[in-house]
Amino acid sequence: MDEAKGRTICGKMGIVVMGTIGILIGSYEDNLISADEARRSIDDLQRAGRHIGERHYRMLLDRLQ
Repeated sequence: MDEAKGRTICGKMGIVVMGTIGILIGSYEDNLISADEARRSIDDLQRAGRHIGERHYRMLLDRLQ
């Protein structure tokens, strides 16, 4: 799926879209995972070849402080 196109269509339909970083932040803020688990998860995703934008990566780290 073209993610950008999917996000646009969801927005038009009133569906809230949350990406991987948002899920990790929400899980951390809801005390479902620790800050270390969130960091490890995103690092594991990067090592596996998933693209994580620098801006979103920094946003996650800032929220985990």
